[in-house]
Amino acid sequence: MKASCSGRTVCRGWLIFGLAALLLPGLTACKKTPRQEASGPVVAESPAPVRTPVLATVSEDRLRLRSEPYLDSLIVTHLMKGDSVEVQFRTDWEQGIEDVSSPWYFIRTDAHSGWTYGAFLLFRAQERLAVPVDPAPKPPAERGHTEDVSLDSARAGAPAPPEILLPLVPAASEPVLPNIQEGTIEYLPGHNLLVLPFGVKNRLRLDDIEFINLVANAPDGREYRRRFSAGEWQRYPDEDGAVVLLPFYQTAVLQRGLWEFYGFLGDDIWPAAVGKAEMTPSSLSLLPSAEPHPLTDSPHSSYRRGGKVCVFGLTGKPGESFQLALYYQTEEIRESKMVLRPVFFRQIKSDEKGRWKAEVAIGEDWPAGLYRAAAGSPVTDAEHLILNATSLNLLPR
Repeated sequence: MKASCSGRTVCRGWLIFGLAALLLPGLTACKKTPRQEASGPVVAESPAPVRTPVLATVSEDRLRLRSEPYLDSLIVTHLMKGDSVEVQFRTDWEQGIEDVSSPWYFIRTDAHSGWTYGAFLLFRAQERLAVPVDPAPKPPAERGHTEDVSLDSARAGAPAPPEILLPLVPAASEPVLPNIQEGTIEYLPGHNLLVLPFGVKNRLRLDDIEFINLVANAPDGREYRRRFSAGEWQRYPDEDGAVVLLPFYQTAVLQRGLWEFYGFLGDDIWPAAVGKAEMTPSSLSLLPSAEPHPLTDSPHSSYRRGGKVCVFGLTGKPGESFQLALYYQTEEIRESKMVLRPVFFRQIKSDEKGRWKAEVAIGEDWPAGLYRAAAGSPVTDAEHLILNATSLNLLPR
């Protein structure tokens, strides 16, 4: 006998079926739309493999940690024997030093990171081979720099230079002008000054013009320019009042030979003064730039902690190895002499022309004041100090 639905009686089965038909579209609309319709089986992405850190132990005291994998790069800090470091990268080339050959390794400590020579790192088992390569650093031969390739330059094995007792240095004297000729530029050795005698006819113009243009042509053909605004030049108190003194920092260049100078008043297209001068490179100078400009980069610049000072020199002997040192001039007087205390030293090697340069990071713990440079094989006393324009003035914090 079949069941039937009549009148107000509602069949429970049909009611449930109807309600389901009404609700299913809404439930379907509430479902979240997937990001992408998969055309095949969905495969979960694998997480990136986690590389186990490679650890190494420092085998030498005061091992130098450098900013780049080169012997003339800035020294970040010194590592001590027994220090454990995390090794992150290595160069894809090895550097031979004396009878040792090794790549450089980029390592990290709790406080510092940088590059160090791999011969002084001890690895466990075959972990040295597990260090990934950083292809960016070029081999030293492709950089065009001359390094002191010795193990002592890779580590801090050389003894520190001693304190130096320096006789009290007299104050610099005022410049004395040579026998000048109107319109002929002269150079004042020892004062880093060019004398520009513009002549009586230009005396009144000097009171009104807004700038002087100076052009310096180097023996190698390079041209240096600087515009000196009013107030940036010095008027020499001669009877005509038409002589101007402008800076030329001979210590900023390592070019021996004849330089040419041209001085222009305002926007003039013809120089009001010209001249030539034979330059002899300074044996040592401290400057704020790695590519110094002889009209702007003063050896008397002031520096701040965390910065760097660039040291330039000329030994006269190609391939000569020697010690460079920076000394802090203390306020202590001993035996009627100033006490200079060493704060930095490094082995340097000159290039095929007897020239060299280095960059020195200014230590955060260096006291404010005056610093002087010395060079020798090694530095032992005041005879190795180069006093002419080699002072570094470190500003207070």
